[in-house]
Amino acid sequence: MINEEYAPLIQALADTFRLTAETNNFDWQNFYQKMEPEFKRLGFRENRQGGGVENILIWRSERAGDFILTSAAIRELRKNFPAAHITLVVRKAVYPLAELCPYVNEVLIFPVDDIIYKLKAHGILKLITEVLEMSLKYFWKRRYDLAFQLGWKDSYI
Repeated sequence: MINEEYAPLIQALADTFRLTAETNNFDWQNFYQKMEPEFKRLGFRENRQGGGVENILIWRSERAGDFILTSAAIRELRKNFPAAHITLVVRKAVYPLAELCPYVNEVLIFPVDDIIYKLKAHGILKLITEVLEMSLKYFWKRRYDLAFQLGWKDSYI
């Protein structure tokens, strides 16, 4: 269950998605104006003490072949940021290959199929809650300096 201090963040997300559904239009400026104060309140906008890149998130959730093609980009990130902690997020089917990658420190599984099922079965608010819980558990504690979604097509999952 999500901590109560995150309730305003969840409500801001719910309001944004409700408005989007009603108007059939996603208002980025409204979204930013609602979310940014919440991220500041929760401490996700503080300046780091050394100013360097400490944590990198790479979102690569496609198939094994796509992962192999992006491994050169991951290698170059490691070369440019040798001391950074690099987290790679992949689909469950790609995990056995990704965990062998010498350029990353951590590999996480993004449960795409479970999330699609929950979206269809329980609606967008349940999906948002699941993604926030995953963010709290794995992503927010690391406070990523850089994040990349490496891919070959327009895909969010």
